[in-house]
Amino acid sequence: MEKRTEGAWIIHHTKKLQEITRTTEFEDIQLAGKCGLFLSSLAASDEESTLTRDKVNAIADASNINKRLELPAIKETLQNAQLIDVSQNGSISIIGITTSNVLTHTSQIFEESTTDNFQKASLELTNYISEKPINMILPKIRTDS
Repeated sequence: MEKRTEGAWIIHHTKKLQEITRTTEFEDIQLAGKCGLFLSSLAASDEESTLTRDKVNAIADASNINKRLELPAIKETLQNAQLIDVSQNGSISIIGITTSNVLTHTSQIFEESTTDNFQKASLELTNYISEKPINMILPKIRTDS
């Protein structure tokens, strides 16, 4: 599967998982997806290269990211991937990110964070189904009883 396509599916799955309470089987998809959502918002943020802590927190809120539990892991993941730089005062500098390459970065983060074939298969299956939809033929219901 192409990296941009995989990144799009990761973000799609993450948005769906946000509506469910028990999602422990998909933690790597959620981490990569939330990194992608956050990174996308950072990249689209008025073309600025450095964002203040307040703006970073506002972006986290808008992206449905828990600032206390999830944001530190997302920042660490993005910093380890050399996509952002986090200063001592909480501001973030974006390092060479454009909105067009966010999906590729999202896919790469997922690949580097998981060895779980179940999560990989869920993305592959979703992609396969979207490319080859099955026409379901429903049985006719007899109405002449």
